[in-house]
Amino acid sequence: MKKSIISFIAGATLALLAVAHFQGALPVTQRDINNEMVNAVLWVQTSAEYRALCYQAYNTALEQVITAAENLSSEDKPLAIVLDCDETVIDNISAFAGIIGTDSSGSGMLSAWVKAREAEAMPGAEEFLKAVDALSVDIFYVTNREEAMREDTMRNMESMGFPQIDMKHVVLKDGEGSKDSRFSRIESDYDVVVYLGDTAHDFPIEIYGRDKDSRNETADENQALFGRKYIVLPNPVYGPWMSAIAENYGKMTPSEKHRAKTDALHIWRR
Repeated sequence: MKKSIISFIAGATLALLAVAHFQGALPVTQRDINNEMVNAVLWVQTSAEYRALCYQAYNTALEQVITAAENLSSEDKPLAIVLDCDETVIDNISAFAGIIGTDSSGSGMLSAWVKAREAEAMPGAEEFLKAVDALSVDIFYVTNREEAMREDTMRNMESMGFPQIDMKHVVLKDGEGSKDSRFSRIESDYDVVVYLGDTAHDFPIEIYGRDKDSRNETADENQALFGRKYIVLPNPVYGPWMSAIAENYGKMTPSEKHRAKTDALHIWRR
């Protein structure tokens, strides 16, 4: 009986602490922020649904490429696809899983991860890219990885079996986060059949750096192009969608970040 009472009190105390934590009554640590990624990371690494969404995206894109290739005439521009790398064809989620349960801010994590060259291809990515290559369509990997990461990035992509890994087709960050100027340069010489990415700024819709409401409005304005010219890959773990939750989100303390996220929720309670 005594043991049951103690267990009940302990459970009730933990429940109260969880509520207080959620409501911001207790300070939130960097470890707490890292631990908030658990469900998203688990979903990417273990769910059949994540794999199915990857296959769905690549199948949809390949259908568009096949149709374009079948209708290409000698007077047309050569065909190309444009895609992001990270969480579009390259799986980096193990690196994010590595900071769960730690106090790490993640500083330097990406650089160390890229240098290790241990990333793997996302489900279906290799097959998709090889199918596009077999159709003699150019593949432009437009990423915001830094130039200093080029060698490690290209060697890692080669180990995944990705085609067209060369200086021309691997287009790294050129000083600005927005990819629009890089998209324009490619479009001047090629007919881009599809764009693929896991974030909204992987598409030429001038969305980079906008706040949450503006990002959503821009997505709505381009509704007819998603699933046709713009193909989105799933990434619930990280991305500019998170920093767009609140102004100066990246400079906030862990407690401020947690509060900004909970404040952004649309909540219904009985």
